[in-house]
Amino acid sequence: MSSPKPLLSYRIWATQRSGSSMLAKALEQTGVAGRPEELFNIGLDSSMAKNHGVDSYEALRARMWEIGTSENGVFASKYHHSSAYYNLIFTEICELRGIDPEQVANHEVIWQDLFPNNRPIYLTRRNKVRQAVSWWKAIKGEQWHIRPTEKRVELSDDFYEEHYDFAALSHLYHQCILKESATEAYFQKHEMTPITVVYEDLCRDYSGQLNRILNYLGIDYEVMDAEHAFYTRTADQASEVWVQRFRKDLQKGWSHSDW
Repeated sequence: MSSPKPLLSYRIWATQRSGSSMLAKALEQTGVAGRPEELFNIGLDSSMAKNHGVDSYEALRARMWEIGTSENGVFASKYHHSSAYYNLIFTEICELRGIDPEQVANHEVIWQDLFPNNRPIYLTRRNKVRQAVSWWKAIKGEQWHIRPTEKRVELSDDFYEEHYDFAALSHLYHQCILKESATEAYFQKHEMTPITVVYEDLCRDYSGQLNRILNYLGIDYEVMDAEHAFYTRTADQASEVWVQRFRKDLQKGWSHSDW
């Protein structure tokens, strides 16, 4: 099995509930910016080769290019960085290529074969309190996205009282921060300078931010207004109950409040 080598590639580096699915789908729907899916999702007891049904690096690469490449030769993926999972993924890639991962100082030397002419995109969300609330609400409410044909799951007032969990929210809040810190450490170590896209800015200026990305990628395409919008925001007024409660609980016992 073989697939043509992409002319251009990019990875969207993101964290959960930072708008990565919204951004990925918007770029995909242009038809000229690849198809950024989560190609690296594995369990701690699984592997990419097993997940993609292949037994060699060449077959894995071809399968990923087949899934993530648009007709004009742009290859894309969406990736939520986690050091534990990254180490498994990188080790597997090296071993499939017959390379000792412990002997590789610059990991991007390995990745450039899979991601030719790579242009990284870093997606962040400023408000980590709202991000943690969105993550926990998705877990407990079992609605991660709202597609065009779907309706918002209406949650009762009892839901917000019954499932509020400061320990869980605090864990997710810190996890968002640590994931982004690990991502930035990776960029610094490997001297990468990605374009930074902020979730809040994307929501405020959808077409402007998409066109900024396409210009960075060198793709001649202009998004007009809100075309290519796919997902609807899951947050609603009821979500604000948790946001306000959580931000206050985070600062409980402080001599002053920062928010």
